[in-house]
Amino acid sequence: MLKRYREDFDRLFAQAPDAAVAEDATLRRLHEARTLLVKYPVAAQAAFAALVAEGRRFAETEAGRRWQTTLADSDLVRRGRAIFQGVTADVLGEHQGPLPSGFLEAFIEATRRGDAEGLLQRLFGPKP
Repeated sequence: MLKRYREDFDRLFAQAPDAAVAEDATLRRLHEARTLLVKYPVAAQAAFAALVAEGRRFAETEAGRRWQTTLADSDLVRRGRAIFQGVTADVLGEHQGPLPSGFLEAFIEATRRGDAEGLLQRLFGPKP
C-alpha cells in the first residue's frame, strides 16, 4: 500500500502545473518544495520545528540580536515570509504536533468541496 501511495504521488507531481513553472528554475524549486511538503508532511513539520528552534537559540546570542535588529524592518524578510507562507499554504507551525494541523484542515476542507478532480486539476494541472 505504501508503495502505491508513493507511486500515486510521484505520478501526480510528475509534471509542473504549467509551462511557466517548468521554464523558471526558481518557480520549479518552489513547486518541488511544495511537493515535498505535501508528500512528506511529517518530515516537513519536523524540519520546520528544528529550524525555528535553532533560530530561537541563535536569537539569544549577541550575533543573533544584531541580526534581529538589522532584519526587523527588512523588505527582503517580509517578501521571504510571504513566499514561504504561499508555498507552504501556511500549514507549518512552531507548536504543532508531528503532522501539521493546517495540512489536515486543508485536506478535510478539500474533500468537502465535492469536485476533487477539478480541484486537483486546478492545483496541479491536467493528468499526464
